[in-house]
Amino acid sequence: MKKSFLYSAGLLLLLGAAACKKDNYTAPGTDFTGHITYQGEPIGVQQGNGNVYFELWQSGYGKLTPINVYIAQDGSFSAKLYDGTYRMDFPTGQGPYLPPGGHYGDTTTITLSGSKSQDFEVMPYYMIRNAKFAFSAADSSITATFSLDTIVKDPALVKGIEKVYLLENAQVISDLQYNVAATSVDGGSLTSLQNFNMKIKVPASQYQGHTAAFARIGVKIAGVDDMLYSQAEKINL
Repeated sequence: MKKSFLYSAGLLLLLGAAACKKDNYTAPGTDFTGHITYQGEPIGVQQGNGNVYFELWQSGYGKLTPINVYIAQDGSFSAKLYDGTYRMDFPTGQGPYLPPGGHYGDTTTITLSGSKSQDFEVMPYYMIRNAKFAFSAADSSITATFSLDTIVKDPALVKGIEKVYLLENAQVISDLQYNVAATSVDGGSLTSLQNFNMKIKVPASQYQGHTAAFARIGVKIAGVDDMLYSQAEKINL
């Protein structure tokens, strides 16, 4: 009985010591930052946890689970990590793009020894080119002009366009979920991807307490969950 008590007490001490050791781990302090780009140009996406991300895997620390690194709307990312070697992976169907080689399965090895900034090239289905926005006080409207450039041309991988949006919001975070005004054109009605001209009325409520708005173009690609966006542009009202 005494022996059993001593064993149990020893086991509790060991578990307690292990718990303390676990609690005493220092927080990760290495900054890993960069952008998701195509030919050096950041890819605009919808921001927030649960949206577009890539995975980092690090072996040698028990159960192997990925670290999801989420992409901000301007195509940038930022994560706090421990120094070490990671395997980067683009999960299937994440983002309005394909991995660099146009197919999934290729991985990139990343070694961190102190903070590091690194951009990653991808292959977007389309790129939004020459986006320009203009505000007209005469009719309280924002006009956007732009073109779309088809990047993925392999017939086995190419995707059509479902809709093209012009979005407006009072805050810089603007997308199909967060906006105060939106207009769209169906992809099936497009005869050309060049020289788009879209116009949106700024709601009267927008002027209450705001002297500026943010406009953004969004492209819904058929069969792809995550939309492609232009960079949000600030427009003085």
